[in-house]
Amino acid sequence: MVYEEFDYEIWPKRIALVTMGGTLGGHTAGSQKIEEGSLLSSLYQRKTQLGFQSIEEINILDLDSSNVSSLHRSALVDTVKKIYDRFDAIVITHGTNTLPYTASHLTFALQNLGIPIVLTGSQKFFGAAGDDARQNLEDAVLFAGLRDVKGIFVVAGSVAIPGVNVKKTTDFDIRAFKNIGLSDMAVEIGSKGFRPVNGMSMEEFIRTNNAYYGGAKTADELEITKFDTKDVRLIHETPDMDEEELFALAVGKKVIILSATGAGDPKEELLPALKELNDKGVSVIVGTQAPDGEASMNVNKPGVRARIEAGCIPLHDMSHENAIIKSSFLLSKNLSKEQFRDLFLMNMFGEIIDLPEQMAIKKVLQAPTGILAKLNETALIDGLPVPVNSGLGVVKKFHHNEII
Repeated sequence: MVYEEFDYEIWPKRIALVTMGGTLGGHTAGSQKIEEGSLLSSLYQRKTQLGFQSIEEINILDLDSSNVSSLHRSALVDTVKKIYDRFDAIVITHGTNTLPYTASHLTFALQNLGIPIVLTGSQKFFGAAGDDARQNLEDAVLFAGLRDVKGIFVVAGSVAIPGVNVKKTTDFDIRAFKNIGLSDMAVEIGSKGFRPVNGMSMEEFIRTNNAYYGGAKTADELEITKFDTKDVRLIHETPDMDEEELFALAVGKKVIILSATGAGDPKEELLPALKELNDKGVSVIVGTQAPDGEASMNVNKPGVRARIEAGCIPLHDMSHENAIIKSSFLLSKNLSKEQFRDLFLMNMFGEIIDLPEQMAIKKVLQAPTGILAKLNETALIDGLPVPVNSGLGVVKKFHHNEII
């Protein structure tokens, strides 16, 4: 099947439909639970238009997504590995509230991914008047059927977005999700096919996206990392927050993400506490409360001081959800604080802008054995060549839970 206007192929793939509940499955106040097999039956009625070879429904969870935890996400990763060899693509139905956490979690947990995994949900439950559930599900199956596409995506509101840095921005509008930071990396799904919003061809879009992934042909080739978010805390800075409150909120955590104001500007009276936390081994990341802001910590005096004097790490254009997941993933690798900082600021899956201080990495590859940051022998830092095995660029190849 070829959509002539946008000229890209849908392949007859074997698709797994993994269901996890959510609004699409009837988890809203006053909604009725959908009958078992209803989603599958609806898709098979449109088999010719959607172009798939077969779809098999696999029910692993039936929860409102507000109740989905790292334990459930790890079970989802296990399911992906278990069924990986039987399918060419996987579509996951999931509640929208915490779908961004799951999309980011899958991105980091499943390395060397060679197939598309598409998450979708809805604002109205399947079968409700004017529901978006049916359209989102069909669009997810359609996008999963694209030739050559791989990686994690979120499909909803007639848009497909790379899943690593997605944020839910509304609880009412049909187009509920936005790609934080990389808003031009998205594909509109129309009646005649697919169109990247950034002017790329579909071939260019898929090639750009696929550069972050590998090509595992079997489950045994996947590199899987298990982790949870228990050692990370997101803290919302309030106008009257003092050092005592900050210390209390940071107790027992290895990473704190402080949602500050402006361009990542915590108030200056918190700087001694931030420095003390950093000196005690806590990685302190600073973001912004501005919905479309970038926490560079490079614009205003409070942010510059927190970065230079207190050793805080700028969040840049990453979402808070992604920062929590990425931090947790890195903590599972038993890194030094310096390695944690280097890798947190490195663009692994399109989740952060490419930074000048990361110029050691000319190309980020997905190695057969896991995430691989391919380094040159030297990097230019402030215009000077610096060996990459220095503290400015210690990035090695991941293998299981170690850096080697």
